[in-house]
Amino acid sequence: LARLSVSSEITAECGKQVTLNCNVSSSRNGLSVIRMEWSQNKTTLCSVDSEGNITTHHRHTLSDFHCEYKHGQLSLIFQKAQPLGSGNSKRYMCKLQSNQGALHGYTRVELQG
Repeated sequence: LARLSVSSEITAECGKQVTLNCNVSSSRNGLSVIRMEWSQNKTTLCSVDSEGNITTHHRHTLSDFHCEYKHGQLSLIFQKAQPLGSGNSKRYMCKLQSNQGALHGYTRVELQG
């Protein structure tokens, strides 16, 4: 079956680049990703479709970020980690829709400095 793996917590230094990885794997052959996305507080930051095309939704956020996708890994990369108002901890969700079911996982980013 499909598996989703994310780091449960990442510590980021203010002003430094931080990368959140979301990996999908399967114990069965024939896994096909329909859609993967990173979101924060129910707002989609970026998504990838079954063709591997990435859509980035910059309008929702002040952060400078981009996403990369290869071999079943969707990476959310912030150029400069920065506090976004509500405390120094943010939770991001990676969501997968596949032909073997839907999964999601959370990564919490703690800001230092």
